[in-house]
Amino acid sequence: NNASVPVSNFVADTTYEDYPFRATVPLVGVIYSMIPEVILSLADATSGLFAPIAESYNGGVYLYASDVPEANVTVPVIICWKGNA
Repeated sequence: NNASVPVSNFVADTTYEDYPFRATVPLVGVIYSMIPEVILSLADATSGLFAPIAESYNGGVYLYASDVPEANVTVPVIICWKGNA
């Protein structure tokens, strides 16, 4: 709940052409096979800045953005569902 993502976590990334920045959000117990459900604030969700997809990695979740946010981002809820890997 209320994960804080510093602006400095957003770095250039080539995974998605329309969202060339990726941020790491460290989360205890998350593994790469989990399916992340990221619930942004209404303002962030409708800003067009953030991709409608996130990916998990061993130790957290990646967020994708079309640009580096102007301020730190607070993500109200991140749920990671068990995957089939």
